[in-house]
Amino acid sequence: MQRPIRFRAWDTQAKCMLGGGGMQMNATTGELIHLPSVVSLQYTGLKDKNDIPIFEGDIVCERDTIYGDLMSIVEWGTIDYNAGWCDTPKMTGWLAVSNQYDPMPLFVFSITEVIGNIYEGLHSYEPLLKEDTDK
Repeated sequence: MQRPIRFRAWDTQAKCMLGGGGMQMNATTGELIHLPSVVSLQYTGLKDKNDIPIFEGDIVCERDTIYGDLMSIVEWGTIDYNAGWCDTPKMTGWLAVSNQYDPMPLFVFSITEVIGNIYEGLHSYEPLLKEDTDK
């Protein structure tokens, strides 16, 4: 089964989230035109425990009974490591990135909940997330 290709977008001028990814199509050529004032955020193909779609740039919380709440930002990237549970030392895909732990594949989390995104209200979560976030 293939995941749907969907986008939403953050409008950097209006400071609001837009549906549709902030792109327009050239009616003559069919090419997508990316608008300079928006940041496109891709759907991961995953949903959280409340059936909410998870997008790039979302802040997710894994409710863990042992370690407590583990918060992270959803990003596309590559992990280069050799973990005991992973046969391949390099993996590219959707990651949960935080300063609380090493980046992990997003699919590893089983009870994830979307609690926000990096553009709206990040200041509430900054101490728990990546220190180099400048969004």
